[in-house]
Amino acid sequence: MNKLVEEGEVKVLVNGEIYIKNLEEKRREFELITRNYFEPEYEISSNNMFVKIIDENYQGEERYAGFLKEECF
Repeated sequence: MNKLVEEGEVKVLVNGEIYIKNLEEKRREFELITRNYFEPEYEISSNNMFVKIIDENYQGEERYAGFLKEECF
């Protein structure tokens, strides 16, 4: 939000509504920068014993890498 305000892309309209220039583009950018991911140096590999248990980028059973069945949550 600070970036949008500093760059003048947020306007308060006369009726009190807020207008954000290129709102859909900003939403896609926000989704990308807030997505959960591993930094390259911490990715799962055969050289470590890390096992991913949860991935919040997914829903349902896929979110828990098949460790939990849907009826458990």
